[in-house]
Amino acid sequence: MAAGAALVGLYAGIVSQLPVLNARIHSERAEPIRIYDAGSPPVLLTEIGSRYASEPLQVANLPDPLINAALASVDQDFLVRGSLDLNTVARTLLAEIRGTAADTASPITLGFIRQAYVRGTTHSRPQLYETALAYRLEQAWSKKRIVTEYLNTLYFGDGAYGVAAAAESYFGKDVDSLSAAECAFLLAVALHPSPPALRTYPESSLRARDAILNRMFQLNFLDGPALQEALADPLSFSTQPEPTVSHCPAWADLIERQLVKRYGVARVLRGGLAVYTTLQLPIQEMAEAAILEELALPGDPVGALLAIDVDNGTIVAMAQTQSGEREDVFFTPHEAPELYFPIALGTAFTYGVSPLATYECQDGSIILADAAICGDTTVYTKLTQQVGWDVILRTGAPFKAPDSSASEQSGMMDDVIPPALTIMDGGALYVPLAAGGRQPSSSQSAAMLGTTQLPTVVRVESLDGSFSDQATISWDQILDEQSAYLVEEILAQTASIVPAFSNLNFRVAGQASAVSSASGAWFVGFANGLLAVVWVGFPDGATFANMEGGLTRAEILPAQIWANFMKRALADRPTYQSDVSKTGQWCQVVICSSSGDLASSGCPKTRTLMVPESLAPSDICRLHARPVAETTTTTETVPTTSATVPSLAGLTPAEAEARLVTLGLAISVTVGAPGEQPGRIVAQNPAAGASLEPGRTVAVIVQGAPPTTVTTLTAPTTVTSTTLPPSASTSSTNRH
Repeated sequence: MAAGAALVGLYAGIVSQLPVLNARIHSERAEPIRIYDAGSPPVLLTEIGSRYASEPLQVANLPDPLINAALASVDQDFLVRGSLDLNTVARTLLAEIRGTAADTASPITLGFIRQAYVRGTTHSRPQLYETALAYRLEQAWSKKRIVTEYLNTLYFGDGAYGVAAAAESYFGKDVDSLSAAECAFLLAVALHPSPPALRTYPESSLRARDAILNRMFQLNFLDGPALQEALADPLSFSTQPEPTVSHCPAWADLIERQLVKRYGVARVLRGGLAVYTTLQLPIQEMAEAAILEELALPGDPVGALLAIDVDNGTIVAMAQTQSGEREDVFFTPHEAPELYFPIALGTAFTYGVSPLATYECQDGSIILADAAICGDTTVYTKLTQQVGWDVILRTGAPFKAPDSSASEQSGMMDDVIPPALTIMDGGALYVPLAAGGRQPSSSQSAAMLGTTQLPTVVRVESLDGSFSDQATISWDQILDEQSAYLVEEILAQTASIVPAFSNLNFRVAGQASAVSSASGAWFVGFANGLLAVVWVGFPDGATFANMEGGLTRAEILPAQIWANFMKRALADRPTYQSDVSKTGQWCQVVICSSSGDLASSGCPKTRTLMVPESLAPSDICRLHARPVAETTTTTETVPTTSATVPSLAGLTPAEAEARLVTLGLAISVTVGAPGEQPGRIVAQNPAAGASLEPGRTVAVIVQGAPPTTVTTLTAPTTVTSTTLPPSASTSSTNRH
């Protein structure tokens, strides 16, 4: 009895908190929302007002194609299922007490009450609160009215709140004039967490629409001829209005979408908010200038640049050539399998694969590091088969593994084409590589990528001072530090051969994609604590071959834009020099590219790498080692008995080799840490006085010169949770 009374009391307390049901949400914002940058003092980027002032859809005017599209895409049985009953409320109440989840109301009912009443508020029993509110709603309203109000509270992007405003925005129509194809398209837009470029890339839009149309056919909402007619509809969009914001329209649209996600349509439409974001206007202007500097010719492709502060994981610039397209280009996916190569490497290293492991390729054997630097797709195919794509996508970055039903023979990577990337994806994918294996997440609005978040908002305040929502950043270690730094070393050598970077005074680590007219061209790289993603491509079906300079120019455009931007953005930062001691002992070694051993004078191709001492080989390459007799410069007979190893301390490698040759011994050389005697031997193995048989190798460590062009790697300070300062400017801390 006591337990029952407690349950009743708990439910009564929740009911007393429920709001009065009132669905009259208009698309016209009462007060503007002010969006600021991260400057000190903050600069007002824009005031978001109302773009469309459409009246909400009335239940009597809900057209059948629209309600059918909603049912097909959200909850097919909503109209025929009975209303929520008290048994469901009781199950939720018990689940709340036990701390477990329970099936509650329809996603249509929950979607409406969250947008209209729940988001932006806090409750001690959120699951029970939502269920109690859903019960009251389904007891008081008809199912058709709930669907209508659900559609009225969806955000469709482009400043369109509610389906009536969306019909006007995208098609210039009233709701009752929408075709089945247009209804399916609008639902696809509203329900996609990060919708693709709707107007600029119609193929992405049509795929999302067609999935809902086929579902409508399966549910008998469309017959065969109607389905074919809808699928054949090319979608004619109305003219997009010019941006109403003064700065960064893509950024303003992104922030508006994230405010809706966090606070709900009802709260956002009331307005009266000051939003302090992570964007830094000076860096934004540098990004815009870098793009326009390279893409100023008639017929040039669209260009976009995303910049991320590695120290706190925040987006600091989001620039593109066509301002009127808003954020669309940043969320349109493109195939770019080469951008996954470093993620595959990092995952493989984490699972114990050595960068000096050898693989067979068309030209013979090659070490993994060299194959990565050269972009050998044959080796990458073998690596992904060895590690497994599901492991790579789960460990290297928090992506959902590709659906096996979508697997295709690619000839490149493990029979599975990795997920297409948006520009936002590219940024989130590389942050852990630039931040020592760490991945950020934010308590505030963020550009979502699976479970990865790129923080965009520092603080949200109401203009009347009634509330303030401060962001915190937490970090998860998804790759071990050593693996992340090994990948950075390889990416630095990959970027070192790019002509656009030859005159830069800082170390660049990055990866380019192959050039494709269908997918565009990419470069993703980082330096001195700043990461930038550059993409260029054509949204209208044009090809690189038709632009001035053709494919030859297309291959260098992303890297050139990246270099132009970084030169500006990093002008006031000192050149990065790292301290390897924070992550243990590392050394520079010269490796035979074929065997993975220390290079001999006979190795046709070598690679200089910075690796942990634990991975450094101790044997000289026997695959290409010259016979001892060939290197002997005297007429003395090579001893056939054991030789006593001499002391080599203080000698140069050449002097040491001359001594060892007379004893029938070989030498392997490793360059160690810088010191006061660069080029001189400071350690040897075996030690002086040991006995070795002829033909054996003496390994020596030579003191390195002070770092000039070669830098070692630093572990970032471990951060578990940080509160962003009111003005989140890019740190001048030198880190990668």
